[in-house]
Amino acid sequence: MVILEMTIHEGRTYNHPFEAYSNFKQGVSVKASLSENENPEREGKLLQERASLLMDEIKNKTLQSLVKLNSLEEAKRQIEIEISRVKSNNDIPF
Repeated sequence: MVILEMTIHEGRTYNHPFEAYSNFKQGVSVKASLSENENPEREGKLLQERASLLMDEIKNKTLQSLVKLNSLEEAKRQIEIEISRVKSNNDIPF
């Protein structure tokens, strides 16, 4: 039997860094075409490594985005608190 094509699926589930009882489930599929002289076992391992590295990259980018979003939301909350404080002190008419 000659294997000419293979597909590798990699999936991960990890916790949301800022919310309890929340997680992410992400996945990726990587497909390769092989020539008749390629070793399917070796190529399969290489393809699995690529899929795993890709999942690591996706996870890291997702977490970085969540950290940035959380930081922006916190800054917005602080601005809203300051606006309320200023309004209540009648320092600036709105």
